[in-house]
Amino acid sequence: MNKKAAIELSVNMIVITVLSLVVLGIGFYLVTNIFTTATEYKEKLDEQTKNNILTVLKQSGELISLPITKYTVERGDVETIGVGIFNNAGATQTFSIAVECTEALDPEENELCAKTQGISCDSEAAGYCSTWITRGTEEKTVKNRESFVEELFVIMPEDAPSGIFGYTFKVCTGNSCGNSGSTQYGPTKKFYIIVPE
Repeated sequence: MNKKAAIELSVNMIVITVLSLVVLGIGFYLVTNIFTTATEYKEKLDEQTKNNILTVLKQSGELISLPITKYTVERGDVETIGVGIFNNAGATQTFSIAVECTEALDPEENELCAKTQGISCDSEAAGYCSTWITRGTEEKTVKNRESFVEELFVIMPEDAPSGIFGYTFKVCTGNSCGNSGSTQYGPTKKFYIIVPE
């Protein structure tokens, strides 16, 4: 009787182990499939976003297209901003990009910084907000009548202060923006990053 019970227990244990392994395998398959699909959609979405920016740029006749001007970014997150640039200079041109934090308000609308009023944004109070933006390229050479999308990466630090942060986006030719021999190309664009409380 005890031998029969022991055999039944062993068989039950083997069946449970096999079923557990099958369920575990199915779980791994589903998780891998979900993450792979999400990554593919993200890449497609990014490509679609770039194509939309370039389409708007061509249709509007603008030199610089910044279709979205407000972004909410949580602490520790990364956000990508796409800016379309169209070369209408008459020849192949090398473009350089300059992005700067120029103003910031905390949630109570107190100024954290304001470049126009001489309050530097390169300060602890403003969270050194100019350092949050990383450009995709320093310079880009583009043939006449062609366009490209410049990617800006907002890398939000964990200790960023809450508030609304205003940035300027400039494109220059001839040299890096602000240096001797540089000429601004197109208008200065503005965008805002909101850091929630």
